[in-house]
Amino acid sequence: MSLAQGQAQGQTAGRQGDALVTALGAYAPVSGDADELLQPDGTPRPHWVPLLRALGAHEGSVLRDIGSETRRLVDELGVTYHVYSDPVGVQRPWPLDAIPHLLDAEEWAGIEKALVQRAGLFEWIIQDVLGPGELLRAGILPPEFLAAHSAFLQPVRGTLRAGLPALTLYAADLARGPDGRFWVLGDRTQAPSGAGYALQNREILSRTWPAAFSELGVQGLGPFFRGLYQGLRDLVPSVPEPRIVLLSPGPLNEAWFEHVLFARQLGLTLVQGQDLVFRDGFIWLSTLGQLERVDVILRRVDDAWCDPLSLNPDSRLGVAGLVEAVRRGNVVVANALGTGLLESPAWPAFLPAIARFALGEELLMPSVATWWCGDPDSLEHVIAHSESLVVRSVDRTEGGRPLFLAGLPEEERRRLCVQIRKQPTRFVGQECIGLSTMPCLNEAGFLEPRHGTVRAFTCQCRDGHLVLSGGLTRVASRPETRLVSNQEGGVSKDTWVLRSAGVAPPRADAFPEPEPGVSQPASLPRRVADNLLWAGRYAERAEGLIRWLRLVLRRLQVARFEARPGDEVSGYMLRALTHLSGSYPGFVGAEGKGRDVRRPESELLRLLTDARVPGSVPSALNALHNTANALRDRLSAESVRVLTGLREVGQPLAALQDPLAAEGILDELTVHLLALSGLTHESMLRHHGWRFMDSGRRLERGLMLVNLLRATLVVPPEPRQAVLLGDMVLAFAESLSIFRSRPGNRRNALGLLDLLLLEPDNPRALIYQLDRLVEHVEQLPRLGHGERLPAHARHLEEARSRLRLAVVGDWAEPEGGLRADLDALLLQQQQELAACYQAMFAYYLAPAPTLPLVAPAP
Repeated sequence: MSLAQGQAQGQTAGRQGDALVTALGAYAPVSGDADELLQPDGTPRPHWVPLLRALGAHEGSVLRDIGSETRRLVDELGVTYHVYSDPVGVQRPWPLDAIPHLLDAEEWAGIEKALVQRAGLFEWIIQDVLGPGELLRAGILPPEFLAAHSAFLQPVRGTLRAGLPALTLYAADLARGPDGRFWVLGDRTQAPSGAGYALQNREILSRTWPAAFSELGVQGLGPFFRGLYQGLRDLVPSVPEPRIVLLSPGPLNEAWFEHVLFARQLGLTLVQGQDLVFRDGFIWLSTLGQLERVDVILRRVDDAWCDPLSLNPDSRLGVAGLVEAVRRGNVVVANALGTGLLESPAWPAFLPAIARFALGEELLMPSVATWWCGDPDSLEHVIAHSESLVVRSVDRTEGGRPLFLAGLPEEERRRLCVQIRKQPTRFVGQECIGLSTMPCLNEAGFLEPRHGTVRAFTCQCRDGHLVLSGGLTRVASRPETRLVSNQEGGVSKDTWVLRSAGVAPPRADAFPEPEPGVSQPASLPRRVADNLLWAGRYAERAEGLIRWLRLVLRRLQVARFEARPGDEVSGYMLRALTHLSGSYPGFVGAEGKGRDVRRPESELLRLLTDARVPGSVPSALNALHNTANALRDRLSAESVRVLTGLREVGQPLAALQDPLAAEGILDELTVHLLALSGLTHESMLRHHGWRFMDSGRRLERGLMLVNLLRATLVVPPEPRQAVLLGDMVLAFAESLSIFRSRPGNRRNALGLLDLLLLEPDNPRALIYQLDRLVEHVEQLPRLGHGERLPAHARHLEEARSRLRLAVVGDWAEPEGGLRADLDALLLQQQQELAACYQAMFAYYLAPAPTLPLVAPAP
């Protein structure tokens, strides 16, 4: 080697060393705990070095930008998590750290083997506990333990089908202890959550760190999800095209976003309990006019809530008769009913002996040391060492948070020990294991250590157990705490498992496509159809309200400039605003109780800022957001992004002090609402779901137009003011330029009414809405064999016929200041449109009647 080459290499090594120092900064692990980034001697672990070099190339401000970019992608993709105690509620953004968690390929290989062994062991246990009971007969599992556990469900015994797995999906919470080994903290077996969030984390972090992601050779997640999909299909091998649904508690559940993601990516129908019915021993999906048989249910509802008939009678989340359908072998539930028993923190006390009995093996990964208090010796150990242990209930469904006795006052600790002695079978004591720390990016743009855990996942398919190459890493919200629960403010991280040197990357991550020639009809549950219709109505209602408010504010600005507050046109427009919003009394209260149109600021501020006021802008937007959130599996990704932007744009309304300052915000809201309208119109298949959504738009647009015309043109102001008011109405209906381009003899009040009521080519005209509604009704399915024309169709035909037969000339000269014929027509149109919705709901959308589980005696 030449001197120059040696100097170059030395300079390169020096720069790399400087980059590592820059990246680490003041990073200092917690004394006594292992650290994922640094070895005990303080040097970086080898598999972290490439990422540290990438981090070292950035200044703190740039790293802050990377953190901001990560949060921006979370918002853009609409990733949310419901923290029940958070006032932000279901729209809380998913917390994601910008620094991934790295795991070495060799170490991960050992973790995979341990996870496969553990998943197989729990599969054997549940098959035995709900079946032959070898563990009880051998004395390895105390019957008192099962008797004390509410998740040991007698009604589900004997429901497991031979040859089918009970645990299609399994998860384990892992932590690295101070000794450097991974330990199992807990098991998730009935409805494990987090794999979908791990997938979303991967999409975001691979975009945040594209170069480092490629250089490090991160193992992909696609094989796991393909295996999961295949495993669900394998549950009913005799059915060539099984109907698989994902049963969710609904939009208020903490992991609703993940339920939507799973359904979309795996091609499943997302359902809630009310969408499914029991009939003739089978479970059916209740859609428009028919029942579609369900073969497999991937559930995200806990055991006890799955069937109010056989399990918890208070449940509104499950399906009455589900246990019976499973018992008859007519539907398969994944994971099987009863698997919640395996989540008890007491199992680690028995697992080593069970592994030797069932598998003839020792556990490859230890659990946290656990003592079940139902054993006398273990009870005395827990009482004697209470200050150094954490106490849990054996039953996760009733246990609440773990109790760290060392932090309790002496009197509370004494009372708890008395309670444990009274009911020893209901408690376990566990060792307090230290959690390793891992680097996280703080707000200042520097790395800081936080304690964390990893939730790892396995699934069963025809190829055996597959392990997700990574998982969901969660860290504490602050360096000083060890609590990593998402419900307590924890933060997630993407988990990168690195490939071994020389191993080629797998084929690109992808999700399974339907088999060639196989296609399922698009299922539309009644609940979804109702939400789609109301999403259309709420979107149109918000857009119409904002359109008119913009015109009102512009008119008030002109009146303020001209020092003519309370002019006649402004009064008409303010009273019309109350009719459009339904925020009575508003400006039209009876007996003079309405607000003074000369001082409208306080009422306008209420309509612009207060979400508690029915008919306000925030109220309309919240209704749209809540309904759209329940439809996330039906909306395109772009539509979700527009909705996210809509929420952000509307947030400044709450801080308004002057209503006239709202115009810019309302302009942006209008743009987003128009974008949403365009996307739903252009990106949704013209199936029944789109027809319901567009029907909602047409119904609401027709009703708002009728209300506005009744408020402004039935009793018009004096002629000069009537022209200006008419221009405002035309601007609301986006028809002003069309009106002005017409011949002079048609630019009058009758021409205006003709354009807004009878022009079939005007997409804002009332006749246009009725024509589209009739078209939708003709394409929607006819139910039963009753009348040839359903009630909702008759209402539409009645409204359309009367409108077509109307004589425009009859509305020319108002008698006594009132266009009585016009008012009668508009009132009739309003009544028919309202009756159409009621009839449509009764015909299509009302919940299916409860069906008897046992046929009546002949």
